[in-house]
Amino acid sequence: MASGNIVKLDIGGTVFKTTKSTLTRFDGMLKVMMETEIPVEKDESGCIFIDRSPKHFDGILNFLRDGQVTLPDSEKEILEIEQEAQFYQLDGLMELCKIQLEPTNNFRIIETDKEMLEIITHPKKSVLVIHLPACHDGTITYPLGFDANILSTKYGSNFDIYYNSTLEMASGKIVKLNIGGTGFQTTKSTLTRFDGMLKVMIETEIPVEKDESGCIFIDRDPTHFRLILNFLRDGHVTLPDSEKEILEILKEAQFYQLKRLMELCERQLDHKKIPANSNLRIIKTDEELLEIISYPKKAVLVIHLPVTHGVSKTSLQSPATSIIIPETYKVHRKLVSNPFFNIHK
Repeated sequence: MASGNIVKLDIGGTVFKTTKSTLTRFDGMLKVMMETEIPVEKDESGCIFIDRSPKHFDGILNFLRDGQVTLPDSEKEILEIEQEAQFYQLDGLMELCKIQLEPTNNFRIIETDKEMLEIITHPKKSVLVIHLPACHDGTITYPLGFDANILSTKYGSNFDIYYNSTLEMASGKIVKLNIGGTGFQTTKSTLTRFDGMLKVMIETEIPVEKDESGCIFIDRDPTHFRLILNFLRDGHVTLPDSEKEILEILKEAQFYQLKRLMELCERQLDHKKIPANSNLRIIKTDEELLEIISYPKKAVLVIHLPVTHGVSKTSLQSPATSIIIPETYKVHRKLVSNPFFNIHK
């Protein structure tokens, strides 16, 4: 061994020069040899002698330097490199060889439409996409007589081969949640559809608690979580009539930071502030008006009333405004009792 950090190695009669930091970068025989006092054999010039074939040692040094290496196409040579990696106890290089030797190593699963578009619009070489159904346990279902190994052997050198599974969760997108002891299954895309705590939990590296079966555990009442999932799936949800239940859902929406669901709950609660003998509902936004008149459950009568910032005895009060009820409101009361209309203000 030369002075300083430079190390000279005699591998089966061929001399290689490298550094101590390279040889000790990864766990293995070379690191142990450098960092411990185990006896090492040296040749006549003082180089550390290792009685192995030097054929692939350049590649081994490149792996130690960079953490990766381009393996040859020849299966025979990869097997030789794997054997050397086993001798030098380099787990990372052994894994690379193993992956390269896998018959289906050039088969990749397309996980998203965006990835699919990128693959077919910017191919490095010809692309073969195989659209296959998948089981709910994530396994891909092949047609009768289909042999992936033969396909890979025959066409792998000419094509980049991809699977496009019809089951979203075949690529690991199913998320299992334990909400207060009750299990739920959904998808990553559902949980990340709207901004909020669940999206942050799925898309970031924040630590999450898991139960004994590996489900993400959230210490909340599960009573309304199915409704919350339905909201995440569809962007809207039918709320119960009970004010108590709506308040419970609002509390959960606040915890999960789902702004849109909070607004739905608050709007429903505002409607319930209108006198009990009236089925009048207050329209607060243009968006709500458009939704009501575009998708009516039955004929809709919308009463447009002036608004003041004062408070009147004859007003229906909301947190922001007061709606002035004209003297002719008795006409509206007759309309309210008409079963053919949904009445909105």
